[in-house]
Amino acid sequence: MRTKLFLFLIGYFAAIGLHAEVFLHNENTIIIAAGNSVQADKEQANFVCSGRNDEQVLQKAIDMLSGERKLSKKGGTIVLMPGDYYIDAFNRENRNGKVAVLLPSVKSSPEVFSISVKGANHNTECSVVHLSQSGYEALENEGSYSIFACNNHVDYCHFSFTDLKITLPGGKKNIVCLDGRQMGSMECRRVKCVVENHSTWDTPTDKINLPVEGCIALCGCYFNSNSWNYVWEAVYALGFGQGFACGGEHLLCIKCVACYGKYGFTFGNYYPSDWSSRHTNTLIDCTDEANANFFKFAPNIGKQTIIIQNLNLEYWSQWFAIEGEGHYATETVPNQWNGQVNYTMNRGGSSLPNVTDHFWADGSGHNFQSRNNLHKKICSSEERRSYYPNYGQELFDTTLNKWLICIDPANKTWCDASGSVIKDE
Repeated sequence: MRTKLFLFLIGYFAAIGLHAEVFLHNENTIIIAAGNSVQADKEQANFVCSGRNDEQVLQKAIDMLSGERKLSKKGGTIVLMPGDYYIDAFNRENRNGKVAVLLPSVKSSPEVFSISVKGANHNTECSVVHLSQSGYEALENEGSYSIFACNNHVDYCHFSFTDLKITLPGGKKNIVCLDGRQMGSMECRRVKCVVENHSTWDTPTDKINLPVEGCIALCGCYFNSNSWNYVWEAVYALGFGQGFACGGEHLLCIKCVACYGKYGFTFGNYYPSDWSSRHTNTLIDCTDEANANFFKFAPNIGKQTIIIQNLNLEYWSQWFAIEGEGHYATETVPNQWNGQVNYTMNRGGSSLPNVTDHFWADGSGHNFQSRNNLHKKICSSEERRSYYPNYGQELFDTTLNKWLICIDPANKTWCDASGSVIKDE
């Protein structure tokens, strides 16, 4: 019955002069096909890319949804059909640098202005945006570039990216794939960002191709999300100087994975002096694997709190050896950050989680409630001595029959409630 009705409506609209494309495509949706998309996808697309300077087609679609089209409401959705799209130039700019595809700043009161860029299905390998090799080589080493970024800030602009893959040829230049710094909020779900020449878990230390810190998969928002979905979920970042440069208000990261880079996650690296940097960021079930450093906490302008739940850390000795002894999670200015972190630690992908490795560098993380998820709250002295404890960690020692608190993790020094110091050998 529904099929008959559907066919009837298509026939009716065709009879009165409307094509099926108009019926099927919302006025706020623009469909784009790649140069190598299948013919059926090209035929239903509003635009077809050539495989060269495809950023111009993407920009045209953005401009149409933000003002050129006579829409009942501004904003909408850009659908990229399965295929390969190539960025060759960065011809626009905002206050952070040059931009390949520039999203608009539009306050469309009382509505919030929103644009979504998405692939045609839930497979991130289908709709792929590449920075071309020639486009990469043309960039200056000291310049700052973004694949997708927003014009100068307006709080009420919301942008989302779903079901996409973005690739860079190399990681030696300051390029941000998805740059939220001038956005009100940026939602990313099922996105994969890849530096194509990245090293892997089995690359020897002297062969690892370490990216520069300014090569970033996702960079967080400066300002106010105004209750929009500021969520990064199921996002992969492979081979970046910073996989996830977290920041802004109320960012939620769920199942985000960073591998084979300089830093998997950083906090506060790009904050202005803005009150929104005072609001909590939260990570749930995220993974940091085979990076040269654990987390970096830059100066905390707004005294922001960070909550990290069920963090999975995979430590690879050859990656930690790149920059000397390796860098554990470090506060640039000690004692500026606070929050909670609980984690498990593996020495490589196939090893069991252990109680002996630690998350924080000595002197950092003292205001966090930190816990290795394998550490017991009640145990014997023998088991306690096998732990690398966290600063302020409490447990009940059944051998000593007393509560203890760690006051010096590096030297495994504890004290009891009376202040008596207990130092493990």
